[in-house]
Amino acid sequence: MTHTVSDEVAGSTLPTTTVFLYDRSTSSPPSVVCRARLEDAWVYAEGQGWSVAAEFVDVGDHAVADDNRPAWGRLLRAACAYEAPEVRLLCLVHSWQRLATRPRTQQALARELMIAGARLVTVETDRDASGRGAGHGPSDPLAAVPRHDDRPRRFADGRPLPEA
Repeated sequence: MTHTVSDEVAGSTLPTTTVFLYDRSTSSPPSVVCRARLEDAWVYAEGQGWSVAAEFVDVGDHAVADDNRPAWGRLLRAACAYEAPEVRLLCLVHSWQRLATRPRTQQALARELMIAGARLVTVETDRDASGRGAGHGPSDPLAAVPRHDDRPRRFADGRPLPEA
């Protein structure tokens, strides 16, 4: 069944989608390249009509650790705290490599996310699968990337994120 925008307005039961963005950067603060990936993910999520609740970025040694990622832990706690079955909860990363380098670690982190009640989506995989992406080209990693500190840090239903 195909849903249209008018179906959503008419009160259809289409789930809303709340997204947590995740990335990692060995530099602190996150590098320009990391900020560019996050900006690309923001644009992608907004193009899908998804509500971005927050960015989580592990930096420094935590970015390369398999088992000590404070930002990843905060993301998992926020996902576990979310209790709205009508809202689909996603973690959006730019690529599988941004989650972890080793496939075994990627699988373990994706499993943790699933247990927390969210699903992992990657910008690159989704674009590759469709052959057209979200209607925009790749980010220029050297371009100045604005911060989005003014964007809401709330779930799609308006509830604030839990404190870290």
